[in-house]
Amino acid sequence: PQDSYGELSRMAGNFDAALEHYRAALKLDPQFVYSQLGVADTYALMGQYEQARVEYDKAIKGAENPADRLEYRMQRATTWVREGRVLEANKEFLRIADEAHSQNFDFHEAEAQRRVAEYQTDDAEALKYLEAAEQSLGHNASIAQLDREQELSRILRFRAVRAARAGQRELSAKALTQLDSLASKTRDG
Repeated sequence: PQDSYGELSRMAGNFDAALEHYRAALKLDPQFVYSQLGVADTYALMGQYEQARVEYDKAIKGAENPADRLEYRMQRATTWVREGRVLEANKEFLRIADEAHSQNFDFHEAEAQRRVAEYQTDDAEALKYLEAAEQSLGHNASIAQLDREQELSRILRFRAVRAARAGQRELSAKALTQLDSLASKTRDG
């Protein structure tokens, strides 16, 4: 309950109460990694990025499995983006993508590549990362179809926008056609 109250407080923008409740949850169960993530996410929203990274490191250390560890590391890497330190963000996200690839976590590899594309200021550079992200989804067939389709839809969405901004109308139209096709064959259009 303390964790839930912390989350509600954070969503309401009451960050001090959120931290108080997440910490109360951690007193009850020091291994409850979701409360540790809540602490980290709250500091990130408060703009206290260095403290957020310290808290994310604790969550990463307590992650229950390698996939969660990769997810938490991506949340940590996002603090570099928010702080405007793109080179650090690039290094961390690409390191995560490489590690995900070596561990056969293609979904996480694709997600890391897509996230790099999202904050690039150069559309051509963003399109390269989106291409790498899409290729990552095809490395092996272990990705659940729903996860693959959701990540592909995100990649296609950003490709359509970035290609249009870069004046690549044909590429943008192709991405929209693919996105339409993907939406038409799922129940979650």
